[in-house]
This record gives sequence, C-alpha cells and structure tokens, in this order.
Amino acid sequence: MRSSGFVVFIFWLLLQGESFLASGDREIYLPQELSIEDQCSEYCFSVVKLFFDHFIRSKVASDANGDLKNKIYLLETQLKNKDEEIKLKNQQIADKDEQIKREQFEAKINSSEAEIIKLNATIEKNELKSSRIIDLETQIKEYQLQLNNKTEDIKAFTVRIKLLETETNKSRDELISTKEEIEKCHAKIKDQEVEIKHGQDQLAIKEGLLKAFESTVREKESQFKNLTSETELLRGKYEASSCLPFVNSTNVHSIRLFDTDPFIVHCCSNVSGSGWTLIQRRVNANENFNRSWTDYKMGFGDLRENFFLGLEKIHRMTLLQPHELYIQLQDVNGSTRYARYDDFKIGSEEEAYELISLGKYSGTAGDSLTKFQLNMKFSTLDRDNDANVKRNCAKMFGGGWWFSACGRSHLNGNYYKDGTCEVRDGIIWATWKDYDFTISLTFSQMMIRPKTL
Repeated sequence: MRSSGFVVFIFWLLLQGESFLASGDREIYLPQELSIEDQCSEYCFSVVKLFFDHFIRSKVASDANGDLKNKIYLLETQLKNKDEEIKLKNQQIADKDEQIKREQFEAKINSSEAEIIKLNATIEKNELKSSRIIDLETQIKEYQLQLNNKTEDIKAFTVRIKLLETETNKSRDELISTKEEIEKCHAKIKDQEVEIKHGQDQLAIKEGLLKAFESTVREKESQFKNLTSETELLRGKYEASSCLPFVNSTNVHSIRLFDTDPFIVHCCSNVSGSGWTLIQRRVNANENFNRSWTDYKMGFGDLRENFFLGLEKIHRMTLLQPHELYIQLQDVNGSTRYARYDDFKIGSEEEAYELISLGKYSGTAGDSLTKFQLNMKFSTLDRDNDANVKRNCAKMFGGGWWFSACGRSHLNGNYYKDGTCEVRDGIIWATWKDYDFTISLTFSQMMIRPKTL
C-alpha cells in the first residue's frame, strides 16, 4: 500500500513544470538554461533520492518490526506452551488430589469396616456373655434349690443324730449290763472247756470213722463217673452231636450237644466229602440278615434256604472238639471259589463269640479271614465290638460279622441280585475280587465238620 502511494507521488512531481522540494529551511532551484532532460534527471534524482532514503529507513524499520513481530510470536508461542504445561500440571495435580482423596476415603471405609467388625465381635461377645450370665443365673437358682434341699436334709440328719445319741446312751447302758453277763459267761465257759476237751477226744474218734466213710464215698463217685462216661458213649451211638453219623446225607437232621436240648441242622455231603454241618447260607434276598445280637446268638432263617445257625450252637459245637471250616462262594456269573480252614473255633458269649482260631488256610478264593477277622469279636447293629473307634461297622454295612475296622470279608451283608453294590455293604470276599468292594456275591454257605484223627 505504501509502495503504490509512493509511485503516484513521484508521477505527480514529474508533471509539475517547475517545483521545488524543501527539506527543513533548504530550497532547491533548477537552472533554466539546462535542457529538459538534464533538468529532469537532476530534479528526479533529488526527489527520488529523498524518497529512496525514506524508503530505506522505512524498510529498515519494517524489517525491525518484522523481527520484533517474530520475537513476539515466538514469545506468544512459548507463553501458549507454558500455559499448556501449566494446565497439564494443574490437571495432574487435580488428578493426584482426587487419587489422594479417594485413597483417604477408601482408608476411612476400611477403617470403618474394621471398626464395624470389632463392634460386631464385641456384640457377639456381649451376647455370649449375656447367654452365659443367663446360664449362670439358672445354675445359681438350681444350686440355691439344691442348697435349700441340703439344708432340709441337714435338719433331718440333726434330728436323726439326736435320736441316735439317745439310742447310743441306751445301748451304753445295755452294754454295761451285757458286760456283766459276759463275765458270768466266762465263768461258765471255763466250766465248759473241761467238757469240750472231753468232747474233742470223742471227736477224734469220730473223725477217723469219717475219713473211712469219705474214702468209701470217693470210690463210689469214681464208679459213678465211669458209669456216666459209659452212658455218654452209649448215648453217642444213638444220638448224634454232628452230621458225621449221617453219611452221604444232604438233608435236615436232629443233633444234640452236651447239656443242650436237641436241635435241627442241615447236613451236606455233596461238597468235599460228607459230614458237613451248614452254619450259614445265602441264596437270595428273602431273609433279612441285618439283625440284633439276640437273633445272631439264637439263629434265624430257613434251613433249606437262607439262615444263620446261631453263635451259641456254633460255640458249643467247636468247644467239644476241633472243627474245620469250609466256605463255598459264587458270583453273579456262576463262577465258584472256596476257602478252607483246618482249626475253626469261636468263644462264648462272655467273650463276645470271638473268632479264636482258624488254623491253616487252603482253597481258591484267597484268605479274607485270617489277617483282618481273626481274634475279632462278633458285632451286630446293636452290639458294637469292632476295632473301628469312629463307627459301628455292622450298623453301617448291615449284618453281623467278626469285623475289625471294618475288614476284607462280610458274608452276612445285604443281598444284591445283580451282583453289584455301591457302598461296600454287599456279600464281600475281597481277596477273590481283587479288593473290589462294589462286587457282591450271589451265593455263600459256611460249613463245619469235626476233625478226624
């Protein structure tokens, strides 16, 4: 804009025929005798020079203003950057303050929760103490009642003591009187001692006669015992005490043990010879074997199907003479195994029918008795004699047996037709089935027979 004004001004001066330019008090005159071109050149140079000088000064000033503007711009830019940094710092400070406030708030919450937990614990303790105080007050009332009763008892005892003192005084008087009578008796005794000495002499004579009589009685007793023994032998010929006399019989028969009434047993002669007496059998689920101590003692079931002969009978049979035990087993697939023991014996009821002896094992089913059941007492649902301190094995798995804790065999367990059980409560013989207690056998029978020399 300034350059355009400057050019216009120069053309205006050139159009003037004669002009002058004053600068301060100085005047410029153009001589008339010079040619127009010379006059124009000199005049224009003077004019233009002034304007060039002014232009140069303006340019220098303009450049200085540009540098100043650049510096101002740089300063403004730096100020903006500083403002941005200040804003960023302020935001960071605000965020930090917010975080500190949040952490302080969370700390207060955690502290409050801890205080609440402490208060709850204190409340619970107070409630327990209140409950304890109530219990103590109840106990104090009971003790006061007992104390009142004791007080009444003491009063009654006091009255009784007074009565006893009265009776004691009477007894003392009677004792004095009795003492006098005793002294009189001493005198009589001295007189009687003479008579006793005479009687002792006569007694010695009678003792000699008594010894002779006792010798005669002993001879008679010996003769009676011999006669009794002969009677028992004769009775054995006509009344069996086992299935041995019933040769090749697989049927029910009556036997009689010493000092017992006759009873019916099932004999078996089709397994490993004859003369076996069945004491237990399982063929189906028609009989419940989860029974009481009394049932197992006396026996139960059907001799031709499922039954248990009875612990008392088995004890008496094995007490009189050594017996062997034969156990026959079968699974749901029809496979069979057996276990045989050559010295089977159980104790009396006072001994809880303990499995006292088994002897030597032989067979194909494996020995599931000796290691875990030998020397174990018999247990039932109402008589816990096993070695398991936490539970009654008979009550847990059903059926009576010589449990340890709880053992590797149980032939009186629950009957499962499909041959499987989930809680090892079936008919178990672990050594045959590789200790798989989910397998339940579908047939078992236990037989005993007197050992022959």
